[in-house]
Amino acid sequence: MENEEKFFQDIDDFKMSVKLLSDNLNKSKVNWKDNQFEKLFKSISEIASSSKDVLEAGNLCRKELKKFTTILK
Repeated sequence: MENEEKFFQDIDDFKMSVKLLSDNLNKSKVNWKDNQFEKLFKSISEIASSSKDVLEAGNLCRKELKKFTTILK
């Protein structure tokens, strides 16, 4: 049970970090289409896509863990 709560907290912390990064990037007012930032924009896009995958997998695991916990009770 303790590990389950730690897992949920880790997923929530990761989600908050991704949101903070996104918010700060949006506030930066950088023209990401500029040649100077093209490589950085591509890397950030890859991170965003991977982060989405991690969060989706985390949410699926959260649902399944809750089902499993319910069954064990």
